[in-house]
Amino acid sequence: MRNTLVVAGALVAVALCVPVALGSERTGAQVVGVAAVVALAVLVSVRHASAARLAGWFAVPALVLGWSWWRQTSWFVYSVVAGTSVGPDLSAAPAVELSGDPGLSVPLAFPALVGVLWLLATVGLLTVTRRPGPSATRTLAVVAAVLNVPLWIAPAARMTTSGAAISSLAVPREVVAAQLCSLVLVVVVGAAVVATPEPRPARAATYALPALGLTWTSVQGALAYGYAGFGATGAPGLSDALPWVVVTVAQALLVGVLWVVTALGARALFTRYRPPDVVPVSPSGR
Repeated sequence: MRNTLVVAGALVAVALCVPVALGSERTGAQVVGVAAVVALAVLVSVRHASAARLAGWFAVPALVLGWSWWRQTSWFVYSVVAGTSVGPDLSAAPAVELSGDPGLSVPLAFPALVGVLWLLATVGLLTVTRRPGPSATRTLAVVAAVLNVPLWIAPAARMTTSGAAISSLAVPREVVAAQLCSLVLVVVVGAAVVATPEPRPARAATYALPALGLTWTSVQGALAYGYAGFGATGAPGLSDALPWVVVTVAQALLVGVLWVVTALGARALFTRYRPPDVVPVSPSGR
């Protein structure tokens, strides 16, 4: 069943590659990423029996295409057109307008493609790291590692469809440092949890440290963004603010997952060191 779902997801990813490949603003990273998606889709389709184990390789094009989308400054370009406009100082200047593909096909297909790729990669990682016995803690550790990915680098400032500039807000250095240390701890503790052969690893209780750090940075507004317009007609639309929506949702889900897996680790730790309920007595009564 899992192999079939991976093959179906790979075909969906190939379909989403079409509007991305045909978009007016293509980069070398996008071309490489799309080619890798098609190659991996063919591979998992041919090797259906091991598709779930191979799905982890979708993380490579997911990183490449995700970076390209994350650092995309705008889906529009400025161009000088005939005629003049009057500036604030009453001087004449060439009129400037936004040109490009104003449709939603590429802006929405691109993040949808990246999302599908990360889902496939998550399935692959879960398959590779699966061990006999209970696996809730190990599963949540892998999910936390994936949710960790979009939080490392803030989205690039970009120009919205309404002509406004949108970017992340500046945050204090201590908030940035706490965010970075917490993300590093998520990776380190996750690797330790996945590597242990224990079905219920007590070391997962150390997730409390990044959980506290990311909870604090969320309260401090580490992921907030703002916009300023040049004749903007209102707040940025979904396609404009989507990168910041993604990081906000990812951090909220990550904090929730971290607290859950911390509770599981604390429970295992308490069970390991809890004294026995009955003290054994020798037959002689001594």
